[in-house]
Amino acid sequence: DDPAWYVLTKTDGTEHKVYIGNATPGSTGYYARYEGRNAVYILDSSIEATLLAGVYSLITPILTTPLSENDYFTADEFMLIRGGKPIVFIDFISEEEQPTDKGMGTWKMIYPAAYTVNDSNYGVILEKFTEFVGSETVEFGSALTDEFFNGMYGDDEEGEAEFDEDMAEYMKHLEETYGIYVEPEKTAYMIHYYINELNNYVFFSEPDLQGNMYCYSTLYDLVAKINLADCAFLEWDAIKFVDRPIFAQNISDMAQIKVESDKVNCTFFIEGADQEIDVTTNESSRPFGPAMYRSFQEWYREFVALYIQDTADSTDTSQLYATITVTNDKGETTIYRFYPYSTRRCFFTMDDPNDDKEPSGEFYVLNEKLDRLLDDAARLMRGETVDADAEY
Repeated sequence: DDPAWYVLTKTDGTEHKVYIGNATPGSTGYYARYEGRNAVYILDSSIEATLLAGVYSLITPILTTPLSENDYFTADEFMLIRGGKPIVFIDFISEEEQPTDKGMGTWKMIYPAAYTVNDSNYGVILEKFTEFVGSETVEFGSALTDEFFNGMYGDDEEGEAEFDEDMAEYMKHLEETYGIYVEPEKTAYMIHYYINELNNYVFFSEPDLQGNMYCYSTLYDLVAKINLADCAFLEWDAIKFVDRPIFAQNISDMAQIKVESDKVNCTFFIEGADQEIDVTTNESSRPFGPAMYRSFQEWYREFVALYIQDTADSTDTSQLYATITVTNDKGETTIYRFYPYSTRRCFFTMDDPNDDKEPSGEFYVLNEKLDRLLDDAARLMRGETVDADAEY
């Protein structure tokens, strides 16, 4: 009623067939018979994990394209969704897309804003993708297609997900059997990245109390078990992906910095590179002398040291306090807008004026640091000395 057998075929075509019977009374092994031989043998119970195991045990639960240690950093279009909401989207800007004076490629955060990517933390995730596997394959083969997910997540030209009755039925099966939802607004967790012309989508269920969860890989078309401890980055908030300085460009790469507030309204124009940099203002075309240039360098240090503290408790933008607009030598402009919401905290947004997107932000800086930056900009305009290390 429940036959079990295996056949070994030699290169000359000779076949050897073995039948496996019931377990022995002590369950330490299984009865077996070689076809054509009147004898019964006992095979060790270890065959439960090999010959008697399900076919899925033969399938390594690979979840995404294995990346080599030489190219894992080139993974593109990384996306993390949690609880049906986007957390972060990071692009890879290749060497070919970089200016000629740049070397290797770099990463650019698209969402939640154009923050500087925290290389160390993001690198931990990409290194994980060099061999991202689950603990056990539990199902293989579905009716869902790569084109379906590209449409659902906006990667194809049509931007729409088209699916037939079989796809709808399999989606329902994933939901009811494993708690895996593949629709953006329903998914517990979803990650995506693109490399070597392959899209990698992995969807996860909610973990149980021990952190165990199911996941579905679209590329390998399988459902696997995994523990949250092996993919802890799924619980990372956006701030984990962000480098703390809100501004981190070399002074020699800058062309203009404009500061606007009730305390000061000025523009610094920067020309030159390395040790030969001239700084002028909107009030004077005469470059700063050595002493004033040192003060400008000190002020620039304060700007670079304006750090993100944490996620803001308020994103109210009704009371604009200050605006800082920076433009680099390539003509790229970023506008920082600051909105205090407590005595110590100031929410800020970032945007590119050439982009159609609305200004966006999630984090806050300290009011004290921002006020010092504004006050010292005013001191510069009055020709006074600025010392970034002095008490404020």
